[in-house]
Parts: sequence; C-alpha cells; structure tokens
Amino acid sequence: MNQNEKAINLKQSFTRFSRYYNLFMRQQHSSSITVQQCYVLEALLEKPLTMNELAGEIGIHQSTLTRIVEKLEKLDLTLRTRKKSNQRIVEVSLTAAGEKLYQKLNQQSLGMIKQLLDQIPEDRQTVILETMEYLSEIFNPRNPLLNNFLKGCCSLDDVEK
Repeated sequence: MNQNEKAINLKQSFTRFSRYYNLFMRQQHSSSITVQQCYVLEALLEKPLTMNELAGEIGIHQSTLTRIVEKLEKLDLTLRTRKKSNQRIVEVSLTAAGEKLYQKLNQQSLGMIKQLLDQIPEDRQTVILETMEYLSEIFNPRNPLLNNFLKGCCSLDDVEK
C-alpha cells in the first residue's frame, strides 16, 4: 500500500471513528446533556477556566461556547463570573450539580468502554491505547507542531476559490 492509499484509509478511519464515537456519546447522554456540553463539564473538572481557555481546550469557537455555557448555566451545571482584576474576562466553573452529573456520565461511559475493551484481544488493547494516546498528542490544539503544520496547510478559503 503506497502513502496515498494509506492516507485515504486513515482519513476514512478517522471519519468513521469520529462519527461512531459521537454516536456512542450521544446515546449515552441522550436524556441529560449534549456531547459538547459534556466536553465543557469535563474541561472544567480541574479548575475554572476563562471563556478563551475553555474554547481552546475543547476546540470550538467562542460564540458556540457561549451558547453551550448559557444552556449549562440554565441547568445549574456551570457558573459564569467576571474576574475582579479584569471585568472583561469571564471565568466558567462547575457547580456541585455539574460535577455530580459529569461524574455519573463518566462512570457510565467507563463501564461501556470496559465492555468494549473486552471485545478486543488483550494483545491489541495496548497497541490501540498507545496509538490513541499518540494521536491525541498530535491533534492537541496546544501542540506547537500541529499549529505550525496548520499554518502551512491550505484553508477552506483556498478550497473555495
């Protein structure tokens, strides 16, 4: 298989995995919150984040994040406050209810993933885990190598011309 065929296969695998994983997440969260809302809760587990930090952490545009956080606030799962040192900076934190819901969803998710792992031969589990960790590092929006690579790539504006 040449490099072009590998690239095509890898792109197709990424697309399928992304769709299937999002479907898995939607089915798990169907009665409570959306997948993106869950990502926000997860990102806030460690500490409160500014809206800019949070948008960068989960990889979405700040205007989209604002709508998500507004919905989570209405559900009493997050809280927005302005920093005393600079009133223009909005910080988002988890409420106790938000942390409790995330922990419940996380336990459900871990249970389902453990069952999925049982379907994979033991010798392949480690390879899959190491590969997923490696790919996560590569695609991390804070990875300077990725950012430099993206600066050199074509943008959607280039494709449309």
